[in-house]
Amino acid sequence: MSELDVISELNFSVSEAIDILKPLAVLLAEILLYALFVFAFYRFMARRDIIAANLSRYNKAGHRFARAVFYFIQHVVIFPILIICWTTGIVMVLSLMGQDKSPESILLVSVALVCTIRVAAYFTEDLSRDLAKMLPFAILGLFLVNKSYVSLSVSSGVIKELPDHWEVIVYYTIFAVILELALRIVHGIITTIMAPVR
Repeated sequence: MSELDVISELNFSVSEAIDILKPLAVLLAEILLYALFVFAFYRFMARRDIIAANLSRYNKAGHRFARAVFYFIQHVVIFPILIICWTTGIVMVLSLMGQDKSPESILLVSVALVCTIRVAAYFTEDLSRDLAKMLPFAILGLFLVNKSYVSLSVSSGVIKELPDHWEVIVYYTIFAVILELALRIVHGIITTIMAPVR
């Protein structure tokens, strides 16, 4: 008996294989896209110097005024936008959990996590990277164990309610910007003091 005869006796069919493998391919794609998003997201958020390397190349003249303008753009214009984007990303991840949490509590936890990651980045970027990826990958683990933990409808409801809490978002953003500026100033002072010692 040939191998083809054995395979035909086992009743394999292409349509049945497609029906069985389609959910696997969809789940694989979902996990991969989520993991790639988390990878890009946490590596960017966990770096201590997020913007400086990108904007410093435009400061070829080396003038103090130009540096002041770039510093202002980096920390007063771009950084608040980044904080809002990071917070929104974490709000989306937290709201996926399908729990009946209020948008205020999800915002509070999200901003606290963003601020913690930023503070940790000034101590060690390894810790900040671990913090930044911990929650998203924990939620992925919950999803893989029990899909009922994850709810897109709850997530979309929380996202739709966020604009109603714009004042809270503004206060949190101002706090995070001031915290980042304070961290940068303290880091600059410590670096200046420690520079001759090295």
